[in-house]
Amino acid sequence: MPEENTFLLSLKVTLHCLIGCSIGELAGLMIGVQLHLSITFTILIAVILAYLVGFSFAAYALKNKGSINLVQSFKIIWFGEFVSISIMEVVMNLVDYHMGGMNVASIFASTFWIAFIYAFVAGYFATLPINYIMIRLNKKACH
Repeated sequence: MPEENTFLLSLKVTLHCLIGCSIGELAGLMIGVQLHLSITFTILIAVILAYLVGFSFAAYALKNKGSINLVQSFKIIWFGEFVSISIMEVVMNLVDYHMGGMNVASIFASTFWIAFIYAFVAGYFATLPINYIMIRLNKKACH
């Protein structure tokens, strides 16, 4: 059943994207919160790092699959990763912001981690159907 395989593949691809994005997102949030930066700068740092780590994970994974270099792999994955990361970042930052995870005094506050966990889950489920559609339409490279 090709549809079932596409769904299973989209589960895997979305999880891979989530891990890459979340590493960058978490690093950015931790920097912003610990340095008491404004929410705008905290989000900016988190988004930039999420894109950097997310794209790096995807490009590196694709590079390791075949005999292509990182530039070639980036050319293959840029569109699908851009869409996935964008949706994931919007959802994760909205959830984190509204749950107060960015308004805490320290990363040691439980609210910071609870908000991040909810944002993590929301980011996954918001991006999953988009990745499924992109894979079905052959618009997302699978790594």
